[in-house]
Amino acid sequence: MTKTICLATFEFDPITQISGIGTYYSDLAKLLAEKGWDVRVLFHSYERKDIRKYAEEYFAEHNVSFYDASTIASDSGKDPNESFRDALFCQGRSQVFHNAISALTDEYDVRFDLIEFPDWGATAFIPVQMKKNFGKYKKTKIIVKLHGPDEWGCEGNQIEWTSFESIKQSYLERYAFEGADVQVSPTRYMLDWCSKRGWNVRPDATICPLPGPSMVPTKPADLGQRNEIVFFGRFEFRKGITDFVSALQYARAQDSSFPGKWPITFLGKDFECSGYFSRNEIARKLDGFETTFVSFPARDEAITYLRDNARLVVVPSRQDNFPNTVLECMMANVPFVTSRLGGIPELLQIGSELYESVSVQTERPEKFANLLLRHLALRRDRLQRLLALAEERARSLSDPNRIVSWYQQQLDAGPSRGASAGVEAGDNRVTVLIVTRDDSVTYLGTALRSLQLQTYQNFEVSIKDGSADPESILKVENLAKKHQVKRVIHQQDSDLGNACNQALPYVRTKYLVRLDADNVAKPTMLDTFVRSIHSRRDVAALSCYQASFENNEEAFVLNILKNEKQHVPRGYYKPIGPCLPVLFFQNTAGDANSIYVTDALRTVGGWPEGKGHSDWGLWLKLLGGGYLVDVIPEILYYYRARPDSGTSQVTSFGVNECLIQIIQEMITARPELLSDQWRSLHQLVRRLGVVDAELERYKKTALRRPAVVDAELERYKKTALYALDRKFAELAHKSEKLTKLLVLSGRVIRWLSAG
Repeated sequence: MTKTICLATFEFDPITQISGIGTYYSDLAKLLAEKGWDVRVLFHSYERKDIRKYAEEYFAEHNVSFYDASTIASDSGKDPNESFRDALFCQGRSQVFHNAISALTDEYDVRFDLIEFPDWGATAFIPVQMKKNFGKYKKTKIIVKLHGPDEWGCEGNQIEWTSFESIKQSYLERYAFEGADVQVSPTRYMLDWCSKRGWNVRPDATICPLPGPSMVPTKPADLGQRNEIVFFGRFEFRKGITDFVSALQYARAQDSSFPGKWPITFLGKDFECSGYFSRNEIARKLDGFETTFVSFPARDEAITYLRDNARLVVVPSRQDNFPNTVLECMMANVPFVTSRLGGIPELLQIGSELYESVSVQTERPEKFANLLLRHLALRRDRLQRLLALAEERARSLSDPNRIVSWYQQQLDAGPSRGASAGVEAGDNRVTVLIVTRDDSVTYLGTALRSLQLQTYQNFEVSIKDGSADPESILKVENLAKKHQVKRVIHQQDSDLGNACNQALPYVRTKYLVRLDADNVAKPTMLDTFVRSIHSRRDVAALSCYQASFENNEEAFVLNILKNEKQHVPRGYYKPIGPCLPVLFFQNTAGDANSIYVTDALRTVGGWPEGKGHSDWGLWLKLLGGGYLVDVIPEILYYYRARPDSGTSQVTSFGVNECLIQIIQEMITARPELLSDQWRSLHQLVRRLGVVDAELERYKKTALRRPAVVDAELERYKKTALYALDRKFAELAHKSEKLTKLLVLSGRVIRWLSAG
């Protein structure tokens, strides 16, 4: 029986110019196809390249089916642009992959035994979420292979997180890896790195090395004709570019004739971004050397160049998992030297003659320079022995039969994780809680009508009404009778959290679903919520995506619910989940319209009470109480975007005293969630809140006395900014990352700095 595997990637050699992930998937696709597997490559292009001609040639030459994920998704009626709208980029791209895989399965009748994703870029995030919550891919195992997550790359390049988007991407990558059916890495080093940073690396996490190049030049190396030193790799700090330059400078200081003897070639890519070095900067530091920069669109051309022209290839990585550059040199009989960091010791077999002869601590310029000089002076017989050892090690490590056998073992290892359980009758009754006040009673009838259309009927409705107007109270009573509402609680309350807590003692069901009175539930909302949380059993709450509409679209939205017509929303809210520490500043976990395990709500004391942010605060309370929460990546309700709603008036960074207290309690109760430097976070948040309040006061005064207040405001801004700078300085010795994050992300700080 033919075994079918899908390789879902956004890098593939040679479509994306020489990249580690792209090289790996190109080699793997060819290898598995040669061994009789049905290989389907699902590719997503940043630039939406037309790859049809390439796909036809690839199939003809290698018998590998090649699909463009965006095209497949579009043909099935899913607009790829909608996947990216109001979403994190890697979240949207993962949605495109899921849509394309679903289309191949449902419309093209392709049944995948295995689907493999790289960790970087979080391509597996939505598929893993869908499998956890819906039991999608029941008979398919999802593999996530560690190539190098974003946090790892930033650490290697000594780059501090510069935005919340970076932290969110890291959260998505970790979520996808932790939730995969199969966790795999080409080295033990990468699994250990993840474990040390708190990732859930399961005991069954496994190692499978990368395949070697399937196409390498067959021309014998001419060791006597080479006269260059070649840096092979991207011009990144973590790739050792600075160590290489420092070693050359040290060698020049020891021997002034050295630059004239050995031309230096740089074979790799440079980018204008943090962690990379420009060609001009490299050339300036190596003034006096003959420096050349070359690049090739395909890997085979680069290997040919190395064999035909280079005397010695240098791969001085400060951080690497399983570097293809080293493996390619080993298999292509190219002399090389490298470092002793990351996964390279495993690749070269630590303690072996090869390891001791070609690797060194490259961050030590004198040691690195001496290694280069020794290899440049090697006799041909010694060089040939090292090349033979390297080739033997590479072919043993990347044995095709061994790699194919690993994939076969994944098929034989039993069922995949995350199969959805059925919903047991009588065990999953739900209370839908709707909170109303005078300002929202107008919309209550629409919300109740949307509940009548639910495909899941094992629920009851409770209304907590805090209206003061007798007409509003009467309207609530009439609507409750009309729609057979189980319970109406009329009681004044101080805020939304207080209102929910007043209703919580009356809830007698296993689950509670919040539905705002001005929102509209899709017919499948309750069925999806209940089925998902019942199948999970590991979470205390699930939120979901939402699409927004305006008041004048109410009739249109109701018509959509009845006829399932396409609706183009005003916008979306697509939470990713409890991403710490971003959750302290932005609500990444979801809106109030979610499903909760009632007992968990009672255990944490219900909703936080205070002005605003009751849903946001509840997520923090649940996490602080040791509960897990997650997101269903589907639109389950429509949100009414009205100017007078509480949500519309809340800003992303408007952290109030109520949330500050919750954050402090959370840090105290569960320090394992956060590293030490985040213990002082609440102090900074409190300070930001004070500054924000003062600014608002001055702004209001400015409307009455603009001439006087302008000068006062300018003076205050300088004072406040100075005070915040002092506060940041107190924590700088603990975490430069914390300082930069708060400066870049705080709304108040941005406002102050703009002046």
